[in-house]
Amino acid sequence: MKPPRNRNGRISPWALGLLLAVTLAPIALYLLPDLNRIAEPQSRPPTFGITLLDIDRSVTESPPTQGMELNAESFGTVTRAPAVRAPMVDPRVGRGTSGLAVEPGVARFIRAWPSAFLVDEGVRPEVSTLALRPEDFPGGGRLVLRDGCLRIVKQGWEEERLAIPFQHLDIFRDPEGYLAVGQSGGAEEYRLRIGETGGHIMVSPVEDGYLEGIAKLRQHCGDAPVALLYQVKRLPDCSADFLRTSEAEGVKYRAAFEAQKEESLACQRGNEERAAKEQQAGGPRTPPVPCPPFLSPPPPPEAVGGDICRHPDTPVPEGP
Repeated sequence: MKPPRNRNGRISPWALGLLLAVTLAPIALYLLPDLNRIAEPQSRPPTFGITLLDIDRSVTESPPTQGMELNAESFGTVTRAPAVRAPMVDPRVGRGTSGLAVEPGVARFIRAWPSAFLVDEGVRPEVSTLALRPEDFPGGGRLVLRDGCLRIVKQGWEEERLAIPFQHLDIFRDPEGYLAVGQSGGAEEYRLRIGETGGHIMVSPVEDGYLEGIAKLRQHCGDAPVALLYQVKRLPDCSADFLRTSEAEGVKYRAAFEAQKEESLACQRGNEERAAKEQQAGGPRTPPVPCPPFLSPPPPPEAVGGDICRHPDTPVPEGP
């Protein structure tokens, strides 16, 4: 059947469009799945491997650490410990060294000491939401040891999670006799007691499906949900140099805040006065002049330091 033509012998526009649609439809249907894959990139979270340290329990007569309770199998539970005010130090010299070690004097109280390593970094396009985004919460979390297994308590979580270090992390008895983690040879800032509040802890909740070898840890520590432990340290007291620099910057910001606030208020007053005169005169109304916005209010003195350090006058939070 020939397509219809007009009086000049040419194919009519509607017939030509129909012919093109019929011709191109199979091609479009063939390419559609590939176009969808391009428009909607797939996201795959990272995969981690879990290993358990071979713990040397040859020391059998060591006493429990301060505040530790023992179960029937002599594995320890520690849930609370006094907080330590640590001075701020240069991280280049204060971190010390760590070897992912369980100190022999506390080994008999530890049921399992896991560590995580990256197996597959996954696919993380910018348009996707990464489920494994570390949660950084200064002061909002607390490490506990429960029946020999390291766990973390966090404000907002419904239950404790098994904590798996994703870094070199020692567990040892500190000089005051409390169970602590971190870098035993480093400064106080780079340690944290089990049960201590106010620490700077960075974790990432993760499902078992992305943890190769998690079954071995489950055999020792049960079926609680898991969180990878990226960073553990104390939030130190701000140094005098840090406070001086922050105060100088604060003076500049407060001056800028007040200046812009006055400029904005003056602009608003000008708009109001002009609108009142125009209304009284009964003439045309002119649009108001755009006024500069207010800057964010300066933070209070106790907020100085943020997640870097804690103002010396600010108490350590009690935590969850």
